Amino acid sequence: MQMYLWNYSVPLKQRLFYTDPVLATRPAVNTGSSNFGRQLMETGITADIVIPSVANACTALTAGSLTGKIAMVNTTTCAYNVKAKNVQDAGAIGMIVHRTTSNSVSDIYVANVTNVSIPSIMIPKDEGDFITSELNAGKTVNVNLKDLAVGYKNSSFDNGVVIHEYGHGVSNRLTGQGYSCLTNLEQMGEGWSDFFALMLTNTPGYISTTGRGIGTYSTNSPTTALGIRSYRYTTDMTANPFTYANTNTTQGQAHAVGQIWATMLWDLHWKMAEKYGYNYDITADPNSGSSKALQLVMDGLKLQPCNPNFVSGRDAILQADQFAGGADNCLIWNVFARRGLGVNASAGTSTSITDQVEDFTVPPACVLATEDIARNKNFGIYPNPAKEEFFIKVAPTVGNATIKVEILDMNGKLVKSFERKKNSSDSISTKGLIKGTYLVIISDNGKSDAEKLIIE
Repeated sequence: MQMYLWNYSVPLKQRLFYTDPVLATRPAVNTGSSNFGRQLMETGITADIVIPSVANACTALTAGSLTGKIAMVNTTTCAYNVKAKNVQDAGAIGMIVHRTTSNSVSDIYVANVTNVSIPSIMIPKDEGDFITSELNAGKTVNVNLKDLAVGYKNSSFDNGVVIHEYGHGVSNRLTGQGYSCLTNLEQMGEGWSDFFALMLTNTPGYISTTGRGIGTYSTNSPTTALGIRSYRYTTDMTANPFTYANTNTTQGQAHAVGQIWATMLWDLHWKMAEKYGYNYDITADPNSGSSKALQLVMDGLKLQPCNPNFVSGRDAILQADQFAGGADNCLIWNVFARRGLGVNASAGTSTSITDQVEDFTVPPACVLATEDIARNKNFGIYPNPAKEEFFIKVAPTVGNATIKVEILDMNGKLVKSFERKKNSSDSISTKGLIKGTYLVIISDNGKSDAEKLIIE
């Protein structure tokens, strides 16, 4: 895939860089560019500086006298393009104009110059005087002339950008009949593409709160930078506060809509990773939370209707989970509800991008046991009813490091008993228990609570 050049800017128009480690410590100086000859790019040219035998280069110079060098000339007498042509004919690969009268610089402009192919810059008086003194002392001054004032990055080398663009092919072809099904204002195409980019550029050591940017290489930024989105992708809602209501202010701009959807999918990935384990290589272990999350999203694409919105996209992922056994139904609900895509969220009409309504509630079966704990109960279980597993929530006041869990059938027969760490977030499997109603007794430090559990 061939992408495009991205330009970025820096505040100081520094184009002169010393290669000698000692000289490189000199303060950066402002420079002027020229409108003729080769334009400097990010890599630029590197060579020794030489002052021509005719310092202003207003007359022809000896052929070959400047071969492979960067000529430094002064500003006197003739036009800049004349100087550039003369040093070029003598073999110079670049020209520095030393402004001998002032420390202010300007860009070099001469109209309709077609016979100069080397780059030229202007430097202030003090810097030119310093270089002259070094050369007069018999020293070599080697420099790199490059332009970071308007730099360019080839986004074909930006893994995230390339994956993002390929991702559009995936989402377009898996949705509806495979074409013309992501044309509505609330469609989440840019979000799936960002999610794919994040998933396929994970590295060891990332955690849920690690801030991830998109397009950081293309914008000449570190990988930890923001990139081209409003917020970094992270589960930390203080760093990325997006909720469903923010779609109302996007004006239908596809990337603005998509970054909100991708935020929710990124949260889903990390919640699945918390439960099943994180793996930066999604092909290494299909049972990792990372792989499972990606598979849910891919399956959801196939199940959602043509021109989906956030609500129907959420429902498709929930349906994908049901087809996979339904083990993560409540996990998925809690992830989406946390960002405002709860049970009562509404996408509004298909023709409007300003009538979405957010909601933070989850189905009753998925309500965490915090309500039970608030009623002075030390423990709670969820989801209830459960399918293949359930979880235990423990009040922070419980003292011991371990708790005892007993499961009894409705005849009072003990069918399962074990101990577990109080702060464990691991699920408890219902394997071996037939569908029906059970009593779960959780004990610790002389305190016990009983909860009725329904296994479907």
